[in-house]
Amino acid sequence: MPPTSTIGLSLNRPYLKRLAIPYSSSRNNENSAKFIAWGLHCLLAYPLYLSIFVPETGVVNIKRLGGLVIFNFGLLCLCYAGIIEYKKKTSFSLSRTTRVMLFIIISWGLITIIRSLQPNIRTLTWLFGYPLAGGAWIIPVVAIVGTQKSCWEYLGRIFFTHTTLGVFIQCLNLGTLIGTGSALIWVYPGILAYATPILLFTWHKNKTYITLISFSGLLLYCIDSMVQLVRSGVGLSIYYMFCFFCIILLSKCSVQQKMKVIIPIIFVVLPLFLLCIMLIPTDTVRIQAEAFSEKFLLDTHSAGLLEFIEQTSGKELIIGRGALGRYYSYYFEAFEPEGRVNIECGYLQIVHKGGLVMLIPFLLLTIPAAYLGIFDSKNHLTIAAGLLVLGQLLYMLVHGMPSADPTYVLFWLAVGACLNKKLRYADVNLFSNNRTAVSGKIL
Repeated sequence: MPPTSTIGLSLNRPYLKRLAIPYSSSRNNENSAKFIAWGLHCLLAYPLYLSIFVPETGVVNIKRLGGLVIFNFGLLCLCYAGIIEYKKKTSFSLSRTTRVMLFIIISWGLITIIRSLQPNIRTLTWLFGYPLAGGAWIIPVVAIVGTQKSCWEYLGRIFFTHTTLGVFIQCLNLGTLIGTGSALIWVYPGILAYATPILLFTWHKNKTYITLISFSGLLLYCIDSMVQLVRSGVGLSIYYMFCFFCIILLSKCSVQQKMKVIIPIIFVVLPLFLLCIMLIPTDTVRIQAEAFSEKFLLDTHSAGLLEFIEQTSGKELIIGRGALGRYYSYYFEAFEPEGRVNIECGYLQIVHKGGLVMLIPFLLLTIPAAYLGIFDSKNHLTIAAGLLVLGQLLYMLVHGMPSADPTYVLFWLAVGACLNKKLRYADVNLFSNNRTAVSGKIL
């Protein structure tokens, strides 16, 4: 009598033999991963939609309504994915302390949103249509989904699809920059390249073309950050490139396998980018270079930070001001006379909105996650997740405000992966269900 699964199917069947967990559980995990994928699709489509259609100033119009539907549908998908895993008690794969910290972050995030609710269209549109407002504080719910191996195996092809789309759009922007001196589609740097670190750091498990496209996306992210004068984006992209080359040099893969990646990057990808840069009008390059060099060492944050600290009371320091909380700034009075909504430092933004009640559990979760992912992992994926978490934590020192965008979603997925010991010691492949996977050794 052949062994049977929990739903009575023969485990001798090939498609069931490949599963490390019961078939019914895998199906549920895949369902939650599908909702994560839909959430990522919507949160990536939202800034592209705004850039292409440019909604008019004002609250009630069809274009803005379309954007709000896309954005909020994405948030609902992410929340539902977390609810699916919670009902299955997936969170019990985490330690009790971790579950408590995650519960505090999620519940206090909801309270932070509720504190800013007002019965008028303008407030509701701002709260649920601005990535840095209400939506940012419910994203941590996806950490529960990130603890599941099947989630990452399903999302691998989503990450690659988004990266390829991002490279295409950024190449269009570079082409229009060469021809007209201005970008075709304006999107904040990094959103289109959010998945490149995960794909690059797992290079030895992927096909060479996946690595080359991902590296191109990261290089375009660096160039885009320079064009838009975002110093923190340049620094973060350089950090990811440094980690990528360190992983290649330290890996136990054969020299031949390493050369299959390094040679095309040095002799194909980099020369093509240099050629494209040379084709950009000289005046455009000179103006951008001068603007970036002037801003590189310019202190644009200290005045705002000091004003924030001076105007934050003891109560606001503990519980924050809510999702739409403001503080008055003399430095930015001309631009925001009603007070500043955001502050350009990820950690202070958390204190500004949710106070130390939110910041302390945030740090107690994310710092150990980065450490465990990098130093206590037996597979390539959680090492990559740990490096990504560390990069975002460093990024938040100078920018990196919590936002309802794909970058922040991936950050919390990575946190969940790093905090699950079973996943850190499992064999995981982003493309295990696709023909793009190849065998390779782990660091």
